[in-house]
Amino acid sequence: MLVAAASVALVGASLGVGVYYGAGDGRILAGVHLADTDLGRLSVPQASALLERFGKEFQEERITLKTADKNWEFTFGELGARLDTKKIITTAFEVGRRGSFPERLIQVWRASRHGMALREPIVLSERRLRQVVGQIARERNTPALNARIDLETGIQYPERSGLEVDIDGTAARIQAAVAARRPGIVRILERRVLPRTTLANLHQIGAVELLSTYSTLVGPESDHRTRNMMLAVRALDGAIIRPGEVFSFNATTGPKTPARGYLPAPEIADDRMVTGTGGGVCQVSSTLYNAALLAGMEVVERRAHSQFLDYIPLGRDATVYDGLIDLKLRNARAHPVVLSAQIKQSRLTVGVLGHKEDLPFPQVVVGQVEAVEPGVQNKFDPALPMGQRVIETNPKQGYRVNVYRVFFKDGVEVGRELLSRDYYRAQDEVIRVGIGGNITQRAPEGR
Repeated sequence: MLVAAASVALVGASLGVGVYYGAGDGRILAGVHLADTDLGRLSVPQASALLERFGKEFQEERITLKTADKNWEFTFGELGARLDTKKIITTAFEVGRRGSFPERLIQVWRASRHGMALREPIVLSERRLRQVVGQIARERNTPALNARIDLETGIQYPERSGLEVDIDGTAARIQAAVAARRPGIVRILERRVLPRTTLANLHQIGAVELLSTYSTLVGPESDHRTRNMMLAVRALDGAIIRPGEVFSFNATTGPKTPARGYLPAPEIADDRMVTGTGGGVCQVSSTLYNAALLAGMEVVERRAHSQFLDYIPLGRDATVYDGLIDLKLRNARAHPVVLSAQIKQSRLTVGVLGHKEDLPFPQVVVGQVEAVEPGVQNKFDPALPMGQRVIETNPKQGYRVNVYRVFFKDGVEVGRELLSRDYYRAQDEVIRVGIGGNITQRAPEGR
């Protein structure tokens, strides 16, 4: 113990009492540095000014994101990276000031004899980084196209592979390069996306006939809603459903994300119309639902919207939402069926092709429609003059409806199936009623 105490005393003596107690003069100890930048003997304001320039230089360093045929150049700052200069100053100022007395002496000795290098604490905004990579993905991603059968001509068209940016893998590569302060080139990770259906698959099925079609009207192709529908249609087109197989709309069309090209468009959520990514896809699922009903497919899972829609008859819609609500159909036939989907001349058409068998011919019948009248809600508003009434939300009628599928053979009904009992909520009229005082114009004051 006496020897250890003597050693510490000797260290303190060798450093000089003035050097140690210099840690109390409000300056960073000599020997403390960040990379090649010396912070020793600087006051906090001086170090802050120096590190501000150092941080700007860091953010201006450039990195190139590269694919086989294109480059994108960004600064570290544009990728959401910055140096945590406050943490650097705090860490630098604590050298020789934190810990027990012997620990502080050792810190002072190390800084004066060997120098003390500080780490560069880099802060990287994961949200901003994923925005950058996601934008590149939207530009690069190309969906795979199935081999398909044209509804009008019956011609079979070959499949085409797609391309998809690996957002997670690419973001991790960029993060590693920035953390190592390694400007230069980072290669974007891309993967090939294979189609689900090939010409060989269609040839194995053999000749097929049109079992059913169903069409709905769509808006102009420039409309976000229509563009979302086109993405879903491409995923459906050419899909094969084997005998006994359960088809999932969500699994077939994939996530409705911006990185996959889906855009914000109107959709129903919480009983009201809002804007959401992928709005319009439910029209594709609803059109498919009706074509499947007419082809005699079994309904495994289907849910109606909370409000009725003008593009489809009551009780004939099928809402979907990634991870929560799906449309699932089973092929109850003895042979595979092939889906064909297209948008032409403002019309979305889904067809089901397969082998015609000696099965009853189905028709869909909507019956027992019961209207549900909307109510009236008054909302008192002190911002409106007393008694003034302003309609905030127009009323919309609701419905209860039963839907049946009726089977015919040789023109005679041979069976009837209850498909669904749906309830479309009425939308109350909402009126704001003024409860404020009378509004009078104040006379101008004299000059």
